[in-house]
Amino acid sequence: MGVLILGAGASKAAGYPLASELMPAIDVEMSGSHVMDKKQWSDWVEYRESASGHLRLVLACPNPEVTLSLLDLYEHTLAAHDDAEMSRRLAAWRAAPELPVDDSYYQLPERDELHRGVVAWARLLACLYSYFGFRHYDDSTHRPHRDYLRGLLVSLQPGDVVITFNWDTTVERTLAEQEMWSPFNGYGFEKVLLMRSPIDEPSELPSGLPMASPITVLKLHGSFGWQCASDGNIIFDHRYYLNHFDFWWNGNRLPLIDPLAPRVGPPRDYALEHPTFLKRIRGSAMQEVWHRATTALSNASMVEVWGYSLPASDIGPRVLLNGLRFRLERGDVDVHVHLGPDGESQRRWREFLGERATVDDRKLE
Repeated sequence: MGVLILGAGASKAAGYPLASELMPAIDVEMSGSHVMDKKQWSDWVEYRESASGHLRLVLACPNPEVTLSLLDLYEHTLAAHDDAEMSRRLAAWRAAPELPVDDSYYQLPERDELHRGVVAWARLLACLYSYFGFRHYDDSTHRPHRDYLRGLLVSLQPGDVVITFNWDTTVERTLAEQEMWSPFNGYGFEKVLLMRSPIDEPSELPSGLPMASPITVLKLHGSFGWQCASDGNIIFDHRYYLNHFDFWWNGNRLPLIDPLAPRVGPPRDYALEHPTFLKRIRGSAMQEVWHRATTALSNASMVEVWGYSLPASDIGPRVLLNGLRFRLERGDVDVHVHLGPDGESQRRWREFLGERATVDDRKLE
């Protein structure tokens, strides 16, 4: 069994930015976007530019994981203090309901600073999601942009696994075009989807439609178009995700819809782990994805890595991949890492895997 691991470098030739290029890319996209996205991006830029001292440097850091890690801590800190304050107010009211409750906490300048940071954090994440939404739509009309991937993916065999840390849909879209991937179980978890109709209620899928995906794509950091359900499952957004993800069978387009998706309103809780040192695994579906990745790496005879730099912030992936070094030393697996001319990333991988791994400067283009 083979495992293919893809990082941001594997999607660069399709027009997606590396982590260091992400913020400028969002800036360009939002500047030409509709009013709502422009306003959200403007709010973020205003917050960033109004900062002073060391905070200004953190918010302008070329590595977005540094910026968003700090703002994640703001969000966690504000939530913790607000919860404690609510408990205090409730206890005070129960003890003396006739007395006014002290509101001084909500007037603290320190809380106001945290709140401003959390609002800016939410604006930035909304723009991040919108950016990938625009790119997902654009991908639906630019199939040749993915031609560079086809030669690599066509070599995969049924049962092989792709592990990706990317939020874009480049790899599964390309596999679907080659009839090598299906959304019904191709992400490592079972998904019930129906046929969408513009006028009627959703209907059952055509009989005979293959449900099993020959190749599994495990997206360890979530994906554009995924939302978290309250029961731990993943919901597929149909307006921005499924609608612009062409599925075909017997020459006919399949307009799919997730029956669990809300019919109205904006996307809710994104199942997309943004760039931060505080990444989380949320819900049983994502637990299954990571479990499947662990199993695949434990059983693989060949692992090939393209464009994944093994950043220091990816603690979870480093733990996941840790066993490869020892399987290499026993001769149980071959590992080939392709990074382009990135000397620092090559050094990290050689240090991580030891001398038996092959690390070179090939790249997808």
